[in-house]
Amino acid sequence: MSENAKAAENRAGHGRVKLLVAVQILTGLFYLGCVPFLLYLTTTPQIHRGYDAASAIYGLRIGALVCGLLAVVTLTAALGLKKNKLWAYKLGAGIAWFMTAILGLGLFDERSVDWEVLWIMLPYLALAVFFLLPNTRLQIRASGR
Repeated sequence: MSENAKAAENRAGHGRVKLLVAVQILTGLFYLGCVPFLLYLTTTPQIHRGYDAASAIYGLRIGALVCGLLAVVTLTAALGLKKNKLWAYKLGAGIAWFMTAILGLGLFDERSVDWEVLWIMLPYLALAVFFLLPNTRLQIRASGR
């Protein structure tokens, strides 16, 4: 393989890593933005006047905690990917496949497909597949040396 072909392949791989970093950062910021929103919802009158307000507030707080943990892990993976670390690649791929699996489990509701969940799951599935592309893995491994 000529030097020009190797350089072009290296630049293309670097672009894939940059795309993964950008998507991970956006996803982490989305999770981070969900935390104050869910905590805000615990203070709204609609929640306090609901059927089982205590359970709703407790559930919203748990959701905020989960979103906060996902934000920390996702942003950590993004920072590691920016430095071309193999552990960050594995962490990012794990998060994408985990979210795909969780949303896939919630896809079927009472013997029918929940189309809203499907549309939410598709970007995670695309991200998970993008992580597993052979050239993406090779670029991370080559840059991490």
